Amino acid sequence: MKMPHVKHSTRNHPGKLKRDFAFMREDRISRNYLKYYLLAMKDMEANYGIKESEMKLLLFFYDFEFFTIKAAAEFLNRNEQGVWRRFLRPFTKAGWLDDNVVDRYLGDDPFVRQKYLGDKRKRWTLSKKARLLVQRFYRKLEGEDPINLVENTWGTGPNNEEALG
Repeated sequence: MKMPHVKHSTRNHPGKLKRDFAFMREDRISRNYLKYYLLAMKDMEANYGIKESEMKLLLFFYDFEFFTIKAAAEFLNRNEQGVWRRFLRPFTKAGWLDDNVVDRYLGDDPFVRQKYLGDKRKRWTLSKKARLLVQRFYRKLEGEDPINLVENTWGTGPNNEEALG
């Protein structure tokens, strides 16, 4: 007696059961570049000397034209003094932030200058250096730039103390 043909689902296909992994079809997944987030972040830490927490703040403020300390404190759910001490001051010293936004954006219009200069709060913006770094990070996530990792950055090899230190 001949056995009837049994159609296997793709998940239970005998050929796939012997593999370690199988990718889903591309038409079922539209965006999946965040799986490279950790690798891209390790690359940024190793090659550009920026910590993950610092990079997250740059990513957060990337789409802001400018912001004040008060606005940053509200967005980050912190007090203004803490934002100044832990974010604005060190980032300005490192060259990630510019605080001369008023002169750059106000131009020569005396009415606009009077309106904003009457308000003594400083406006901050990401520097060109920071914006280029964020763009590079996005290109790495999207696969347009290669992710360059130093060997043994995961701490699994014999020289892990040197790679992590």
